[in-house]
Amino acid sequence: MQIGQRQFLRWGLLLILIVPLIFGTQLLYPFVVYRTYFFYLAVELLFVLFVSVYGFSWVKIIQKNAVLRAAGIFLLVKLLTDALGLNFMTSFWGNYERMMGWVTWLHLFVYLVMVVTVFSDAKKYRLVMLGTVGTAALVSLYGLVQRAGIAFQIRAVDDRLFSTIGNPAFLGGFLVVAWFICLWLILKTTDYRLQTTAKTIAYRLSLIASIIFISIALYLTATRGALLGFAVAGLLLLLAWAVKPVSVLGLKPTAVRIASVGLLGIMLLSMVGAFAFRNTSFVQSQNSLRRLSEISLTDFSVRSRLLIWNVGWQAFLDRPITGWGEQMIFLALDRHFDPRLGEPWFDSTHNAPLDILVAHGMVGAVAYLYLIVIVGVSLWRSYPGDPVGVSIITAGIVAYGVQSFFIFDTLVVILPLFVLVGYAIIMRDSEFVLLESRENGRSDWRVWVVGAVVAFLLYAHLRSWQALSYATDGYRAVTQNHDINQALGDFDTASRLAYFGQGNIAGIIRNASIVVLGRPDRYQGDPISPLLQRMVSAHQKAREEIGLYSQWFIDPAKVYLDIPGSTNPYLPRADSFLDEALKISPRRIDIIYAKAQVALQQGDFRRAQTILESALIALPEQSADIGKRLEQLKPLVDSSP
Repeated sequence: MQIGQRQFLRWGLLLILIVPLIFGTQLLYPFVVYRTYFFYLAVELLFVLFVSVYGFSWVKIIQKNAVLRAAGIFLLVKLLTDALGLNFMTSFWGNYERMMGWVTWLHLFVYLVMVVTVFSDAKKYRLVMLGTVGTAALVSLYGLVQRAGIAFQIRAVDDRLFSTIGNPAFLGGFLVVAWFICLWLILKTTDYRLQTTAKTIAYRLSLIASIIFISIALYLTATRGALLGFAVAGLLLLLAWAVKPVSVLGLKPTAVRIASVGLLGIMLLSMVGAFAFRNTSFVQSQNSLRRLSEISLTDFSVRSRLLIWNVGWQAFLDRPITGWGEQMIFLALDRHFDPRLGEPWFDSTHNAPLDILVAHGMVGAVAYLYLIVIVGVSLWRSYPGDPVGVSIITAGIVAYGVQSFFIFDTLVVILPLFVLVGYAIIMRDSEFVLLESRENGRSDWRVWVVGAVVAFLLYAHLRSWQALSYATDGYRAVTQNHDINQALGDFDTASRLAYFGQGNIAGIIRNASIVVLGRPDRYQGDPISPLLQRMVSAHQKAREEIGLYSQWFIDPAKVYLDIPGSTNPYLPRADSFLDEALKISPRRIDIIYAKAQVALQQGDFRRAQTILESALIALPEQSADIGKRLEQLKPLVDSSP
């Protein structure tokens, strides 16, 4: 019976690796919620089986292995700083848009513990690597088919590939890590020879095809962070093999050194050429090359990154010890908003290490650095026994590290990273098999405790899924069925059921309100008043349950401004909301413009002028745009009594 359970556990853990392939079409946030809930449910159910089979030997594994111990410390530090942050419940659960609260990190850690226990040596762990690469190959293939205009569910919307991931930057981060895992498999095929030559050839050809698909898809994402991570990691790997050559696929170290030097030269020349010939038609016609060649301090995207990093640093200085808490960065950035940013709303600094600093303070940063050092030391100690494998795995981690400076962490990027970390764990320790045989099958009251915790989590997931489902149905009732009564009922139910994501629900109701205001004639009775009431109530609930955020004042105010008619009774309330928003984020130029719009709709042109003139003094970096608006307003002021 236990043999069957172990087999089920092995296949279940491998099945989890298909997470990047999962998305849906029925719920809002389709590229996040489906795969994250699949990950939650699979990890939780497998963990119950894992505990029933292996007992609690995993506790000793964590105690004995330095990498797992450091990862556990990092997880506990996250929990502690979240408890000391602004809102523990939001930090614990996250939100529907990102779903990267502490509970997601907990599931990642549990998955890592199970994987290194079940696949406890390099030969077994190869299956985990294969599962990751197989998923990456399928994701890449789907993206290439999508690029060709053939779509099963989602079509390409621009030149950048996003496949089943939904975002080119996240796809790039996932593929760049998977690329090095695939390279590891290709160069390590001689370590574990297959039974027949035909199988060996088919196996190697499938890996070569996979790395080709992954390479093309990675290039077509045109994600500069991922491509830069690939380049830096590749250069370091080739440099390491040139300085200290190894034997690869039966080649002598001298041949590997020559090949490494040659490839190193080709990569450097290619990079220099892309910049030197950046104005040529060829480079400009290639989205990836063009975006890479445009990297400079004057590039809009680069300047935006530098600005948001500075905003993040200022937010860190507000709470430098324990930070703001996981998934609470958006409140911190809101208070220090820089009007020169090209986007109005940020929930991350777009820099994963800086996000950790803002969310968890110096305490979290120390725990994070400790984990990095321990992983590095473990790989270094394993290098003499496996120089090829360790150097490639290290390169993959470096690639992740470089790209993480330009984007925030997501489940699809962290999961393959944890696969690499798992390799560092099993290469450091050979204790897992001994612990398994010593504690195998042990079961006591703690198993029931684990079952109870999992049962609660399953209930929480079901309820939260229902909340988003009702919110989605309500939005579709407005946009497709034009049924306000159904929408109101669905929105009320969603708000009542939600354990988290009240801000997301408020945004959904806001969008529904905008749709209704655009064509109120399509709805029976008075569709506007009750929907506006729900919108304001939802935003108030978000403020009460999560924290003060200027968007939760600005959004209802702007909806009020869109109400048609010469006499808008909601203008005073809109003005009041905007005043509250300014108290939270005084440098948001959109709030100033909205207040000026209120004055214009009230016919008070001089007040609108005064508001803009005050903004001209407070926000000199926006003087050009404010000046244009004042010029447009001047005739109205001059003609007013």
